Amino acid sequence: MMRNLKIKFFLNLLIAVVFGLGLSSNANAQAQKVKAAFNHEAATQQPLYTEYRGVRLGMSAEEARAKLGTPALKASDQDYYVFTENESAQIGYDTAHKAVTISVDYLGGIGAPDYKAVVGGELQREANG
Repeated sequence: MMRNLKIKFFLNLLIAVVFGLGLSSNANAQAQKVKAAFNHEAATQQPLYTEYRGVRLGMSAEEARAKLGTPALKASDQDYYVFTENESAQIGYDTAHKAVTISVDYLGGIGAPDYKAVVGGELQREANG
């Protein structure tokens, strides 16, 4: 009786180990496939639109305000500008008061640059969207 219990225990243990190794190797194979999919070196598109009215990412809040003038709304982490009834902009700053976000809105698309001037040519389209 004791011998049967030991045999059953070791068989169950062996089955569990084999099953665990199977799952582990399958997970490793899938991880390697994912890494391989992202390791391809595609030509990175560089945007042609690198500044807005003289303001660039990384500029200090003082430099940005010198370029754009007095903001309609001013805070320590962002400024809001209204240039025309169709064009407004927000400049976001980090804790060091450096520009990290430049968001420009064009009402009705009036005055907006062509998307190719912003992202640089045709967009790469992939099957997964």
